[in-house]
Amino acid sequence: MNEPTRQFDATDRLAELIRKKRQVLLQLRELGRREQGMAATGDASTLLQLATAKQHLVTALQMVERQLNCFRDDDPDQRSWRSKADRQACA
Repeated sequence: MNEPTRQFDATDRLAELIRKKRQVLLQLRELGRREQGMAATGDASTLLQLATAKQHLVTALQMVERQLNCFRDDDPDQRSWRSKADRQACA
């Protein structure tokens, strides 16, 4: 692997993890909204299904957070990004 490609590997990984985290958070938000609607109907079966789905998403979020740990002490200004757009998307 050549040096220019290697310098972007970490930020590419960081960007992918941030995308995954955002997706999981959006799914959790949607399930929360559905859960609010279902709470009004009193449909316990559906509420339990939503709670199970939310737990799976919380577990996925925890996994992503653990993978992000290696980036937490980095100085964001020292990261090499492929483009300004990539940096902004991750921010």
